[in-house]
Amino acid sequence: VPMFSGDPGGTQEARVTPGTFLKKFRSHMLDLYGNSQLTVAQKDIAKIGAFENYLVEGSAAEKWFEALQGGNNAVATWDALEAAFKARFPAPEKAERSAQEWERELLGMKLTLAELDTTVKVGDAEVFAHTNFAARLLELAHLAGIAATSSGIWQSRDLLPEVLREKIPSTQANWTTYTTAIKQVDRVYLREAAAKARRAQEMERTVADLRRGTPPLTPVSKMSSQMARAALTTPRAPGPARTASPANAFGAGGGQGNLFANREITEEVKANLRKMAEMLSKNMLQNDAQGREEYERRINNWNRVHAGNRKPLENTGYPLSPGTAPPLSNECFGCGKLTMPRHQRGNCDGPAIPRNETIFRSLCAKYLRAPTTGVNAVLEEESPLAAVRVETHRIARETGSENCPGSPTVQSADVFLQKQCEVVDLYAVGTESSGKKCEAFEHWITFEGPNGEEVQVKALWDGGALVGAMDAAIWERNKECLGGAEKSYKVLRMANGALVPSQGCWVGMIAIEGVRCEGRFEIFDSGGGWEFLFGKPLQAAFGAVHDYGRDLIDIAVGTSKATLPN
Repeated sequence: VPMFSGDPGGTQEARVTPGTFLKKFRSHMLDLYGNSQLTVAQKDIAKIGAFENYLVEGSAAEKWFEALQGGNNAVATWDALEAAFKARFPAPEKAERSAQEWERELLGMKLTLAELDTTVKVGDAEVFAHTNFAARLLELAHLAGIAATSSGIWQSRDLLPEVLREKIPSTQANWTTYTTAIKQVDRVYLREAAAKARRAQEMERTVADLRRGTPPLTPVSKMSSQMARAALTTPRAPGPARTASPANAFGAGGGQGNLFANREITEEVKANLRKMAEMLSKNMLQNDAQGREEYERRINNWNRVHAGNRKPLENTGYPLSPGTAPPLSNECFGCGKLTMPRHQRGNCDGPAIPRNETIFRSLCAKYLRAPTTGVNAVLEEESPLAAVRVETHRIARETGSENCPGSPTVQSADVFLQKQCEVVDLYAVGTESSGKKCEAFEHWITFEGPNGEEVQVKALWDGGALVGAMDAAIWERNKECLGGAEKSYKVLRMANGALVPSQGCWVGMIAIEGVRCEGRFEIFDSGGGWEFLFGKPLQAAFGAVHDYGRDLIDIAVGTSKATLPN
């Protein structure tokens, strides 16, 4: 039985509430006298006599008891003592939470991927984390008064890790059925799926770090980083050369518009400008929640450092908007994007980028030559689809995947990706260098979805492509019919050496003119260059033989055969 003081404060005795003390004291007295032959009056006398021994010496409780029993109105029964005790030391008023507060806590509960397939201690028992999570959900639902309803279940389900959410039906009658479904998910599946998802997340984080150029610095890259951060001064040009009429800041001359003034900058400043352009190209942001959040952080940092110093943008650079193309990619200076067909700032109807970004992009285009693309190495194979490969190379540049050959970033990425995932060359140089030249071969193919749906796309047949690939935009329009994509650990190496992770893969039945065969393709943003790239593995699966003279392709799977015209 804990000692009771009745004193306000933070001592151990003061933290014992009156109600708890009474319950423990009664329980102790029951153990002592419950089976004794004493009368009720004798038991009361024994309880009252023992009561003072459980009060802290010199405390408010002891002083109260001495005053109570020392006067003429001393209590003689336990019931009277208990009533007097409760009157002197009432139970504290507890802060009761409202149903809305319980519901808010309920709908904010999350189970992380890292917690799956782990156990937690509940009392003396080890309980699986997802089982304990479900039990806690149901308890909070009862406290919120919504356990018998389906209110808020969809919000809770959306917060579950994807590998767990996939096993929980979206339609639930109430919180009991919902939490039961969570508890009944197979533990072996959770362990394997969680491990796979963690590996995928780790790979994505590492690839993202490599794309941002964060490998350990070499002496050369360290010097480049220092030079990129250097604050260079630009000689002031005469007054007329520094300004231009704001009403005609960007004229019609050139591809995307003119600079504010025709002024010259030093080679040192040009070198710094080039380094900034290369750095920004390696750190392009996607137009998603994470990318927009990082963009806001970069803008705030830039404003804090440069907003008031009036240095030219060729010295300070400027953060690039999410989802835009890298500098020096023939992008539009109005929206920052490279579209097909290409457009100029004068006829741009896209969302405008900040004015400083427009100026910085135009400075890069004016003073810097476009970086070497390495396309010649692809064109030397004399493939009839060389133009498609050039366009694919441009897409790699547009997505910010192109790095300078031999740079620490590329070398580090190669080492990592070769160890962690499968690197596949999207195109092989020289695979079709037979000297024959012909038009690109295209033919319609059909993909069969899991529920009987059929999706037809025009496929570009290219034996130089080492994977089958569907354009990301085509996939988005048809993914519901095809049943969704699986996680892919393939990384596509472009013709210029740039590494671009696949957005996913699909495995299923493909039909061409009555010939059916199971196949696989990766999902990749071609920028509209093609709808589907029917590469070498798929051609081999269909036994494809290209008759260049007649411009036909013969396919055969088992006894099924067909001849495909271009």
